[in-house]
Amino acid sequence: MCRDDIISMRYHATLAADVIDNDSLERIVDQVPVLNTIAIHDAIKYDYEVAMMASPLLELLIKAWIRFGYQQYLELARILYRAAAKA
Repeated sequence: MCRDDIISMRYHATLAADVIDNDSLERIVDQVPVLNTIAIHDAIKYDYEVAMMASPLLELLIKAWIRFGYQQYLELARILYRAAAKA
């Protein structure tokens, strides 16, 4: 899987988040950290990449947090937002 595929998947997952079932959304959102390590090997060194890719990922995490109430989604969104804002 290449970086462009990962970015596209997150964008489309964000668009579909409101209409897909809970199990599908949870599986997609749980794969996000794994895919991030493929797309951005070093988030500190390549912080500009985090900033460029943050928006759809933040939206996906917030939608999942609202639907499920899992604090881990909110915490990941906060970390991502801070990293993107810092870049």
